[in-house]
Amino acid sequence: MVINGGSFGHRWVELCERAKAKVIEAKIEFGHCISPLEIAKLLQQNPTISAVFATLDETSSGALTDVKSIAEVLKSYPNTLLILDCVSALIIEPFQRDEWGVDVAVTAAQKALAIPHSLSFMAVSPKAFEKAKNVTTRPFYFDALEYLKDWQRNQTPFTPAVSLIFQLERRLEKIRDEGLENMQKRYFELTEYVRQKM
Repeated sequence: MVINGGSFGHRWVELCERAKAKVIEAKIEFGHCISPLEIAKLLQQNPTISAVFATLDETSSGALTDVKSIAEVLKSYPNTLLILDCVSALIIEPFQRDEWGVDVAVTAAQKALAIPHSLSFMAVSPKAFEKAKNVTTRPFYFDALEYLKDWQRNQTPFTPAVSLIFQLERRLEKIRDEGLENMQKRYFELTEYVRQKM
């Protein structure tokens, strides 16, 4: 199931279709958020859904998804993964991947981390890694199991973007110095200021 409320929800649909997955699209009006009750209804109608794809923040509209509540609904479906695009909202919006039960979270460097593009990140739960073992169409360059294998020996499968990793290290030091909650508060205040002036 893909929650599609804009450009990046639609991108999940395209990615799943290219992987030959059968997609149930939970299409919502642009700028709106899906209700966890609607997710529960769709899961009851389709109890064999293997994954729910969502965006923490639909960048194209600015709509923030109630991921925590959706993850609560999914606790009744232990075989269903919750896969989240959090590219534009990670570190700016509150997000607790482990605590909430998000199985896969993907993000990138060029948004809130505020370093140059071309560096991406993926946090994967043990449950998702187990499911990955049964996938027969894993790609060559983005095989999570290969990354895990190399990570366990403190390596990467391919040449990493070392200069970006050094920039990331410095950015994370700055975030630690300010404190994540302080940074989120500052971003929220700046956002409200811009909204009021507009």
